[in-house]
Amino acid sequence: MRKKISLGSLTIMLVLAFILSGISVHAAQFTADLIITGPDTDYTFKLYVKDNMYRLEKVKGGIKFPPYPTIVNRNTGLTWGLNPQVRQYVEMTNIRQTMMMNPIIGWEFMRKDMEKQPGPIETLSGYTCETSIYHEPGKSRISAKIWISRKLDHFIKQVHYADNSDAIMELQNIKEGPVDEALFKIPQDYSKMEMPDERQAKTEP
Repeated sequence: MRKKISLGSLTIMLVLAFILSGISVHAAQFTADLIITGPDTDYTFKLYVKDNMYRLEKVKGGIKFPPYPTIVNRNTGLTWGLNPQVRQYVEMTNIRQTMMMNPIIGWEFMRKDMEKQPGPIETLSGYTCETSIYHEPGKSRISAKIWISRKLDHFIKQVHYADNSDAIMELQNIKEGPVDEALFKIPQDYSKMEMPDERQAKTEP
């Protein structure tokens, strides 16, 4: 005998389904090489992504970005910079500090004042991507474009256009699959190193 579902219960189920459909769960897990090329720029990072967390480790490039691992919580923006040489870490939420260690944050910051509009659906590296196009306010020329895979819940490629040469950030050698959760945690034997503004705040009356 089938159990009848009341109208009230059905309404609650529909409301919950609607609410949950709008929540981003960051369920993807993958590793990739993050490549940055452009005028006087040639960097390679190893990228690890697990749900709402990602970790960057510089493999090749100049001194603009430190060689230490960086761990980011995509939901909160909290960033940890690890220094394995001295077994210490720094904790940051200030975007201007974070972007000095993390090119992903830096590129997001460069677009913060641009006008954004949706672009066409395109396939890149085998992934169906939603694209976004950015313009400087009041200008028609495209300043930047980004390709985001809904499956990975992450960008595949970003381009900032310029007269002399475009700057490109893209993922290569993407490998989907489980990623070790330990990569996104601070080792137990690491001590916290205070940032200069934190030390100043403690000394101020």
